[in-house]
Amino acid sequence: MDPKLDHHHMDAEATILAITPRAPAAPRHDDIWPVVLSQHIVRAPDVNKICAKLRRNGQPVFLDWEDRGEAPKDNYHMQQPTP
Repeated sequence: MDPKLDHHHMDAEATILAITPRAPAAPRHDDIWPVVLSQHIVRAPDVNKICAKLRRNGQPVFLDWEDRGEAPKDNYHMQQPTP
């Protein structure tokens, strides 16, 4: 990742976490990523990579993620894990 863009990616990550609700709400990924793109200097593939990294860390949860999937698909539902 380009060091000049690191802060944009970190800000986008914070936005993803902030706007992804807790269960029972579960918006689709395509409801989340356009908001992130409108607020940050990142590209859609960047948002997908950020989401994949967050998923590996357990947040947010993608309810429909396929076992071998490397990036979220637009129709995947996502939510913050319940405490």
